[in-house]
Amino acid sequence: FAAPAGVLEASPSSLTTNFDLGSVQASISTGPEAPWNPEGWLGSRWTRWLLPCRYAVRSTNSRGTWNNREAYVHAEAQYGARFPKSWRWVQATDTNATIVATGGAFEIGPLTTNTWLCRYQIGDRVWSFRTTDPRTSCEEVSDEGEASLQLVLRRSFGGEKRRLELTCTAKPTTFSEPLYCPTREGFSHSPGSRESFSSTVRVKADVNGEVVDERIFEGACLEFGGA
Repeated sequence: FAAPAGVLEASPSSLTTNFDLGSVQASISTGPEAPWNPEGWLGSRWTRWLLPCRYAVRSTNSRGTWNNREAYVHAEAQYGARFPKSWRWVQATDTNATIVATGGAFEIGPLTTNTWLCRYQIGDRVWSFRTTDPRTSCEEVSDEGEASLQLVLRRSFGGEKRRLELTCTAKPTTFSEPLYCPTREGFSHSPGSRESFSSTVRVKADVNGEVVDERIFEGACLEFGGA
């Protein structure tokens, strides 16, 4: 894919992009990738027509390069007719853990439901939460004005009761101006979406009531979009 600002090249095993926005220039490439299917069963050929916004995560914590420096690369895409009516998005990584979570007023066919999708990886252990799956739930407390988001995700799986707690905060002054997003009426930045790349994400994971991981991500991404 080529555009005036740069080039994006995708192969079955890697992703490379180079762009120049004047004040910002970047060259990014991925190594071996760690893809995730966030849609689960809804993304099958029998049901994907129900989704006006498709969501694919190509790489969650691939080792790659950013302007010839070592980096962890997260690559994802949304495509289809339009974005959800409203959404929140979190992404963070460190040397041995990574998390991505998104949710909000998602459209599934004629219904608008409060849906959450989350992937948390610690070393080789991967937890996936989709509230469209059985025995999976999410409690949310969010405040865009205060730039805060709290989630408690639960899933019963394979005899385990998994619980993942996220507390995301950022300084309101670190958020971007509203960005353009696809809507029913075309691209609009009212209300659009606002992003911070300087947030803090506190995570606590437990199985059957026993804490198995607890950590803090700094320099995380936090986004509030839609109305």
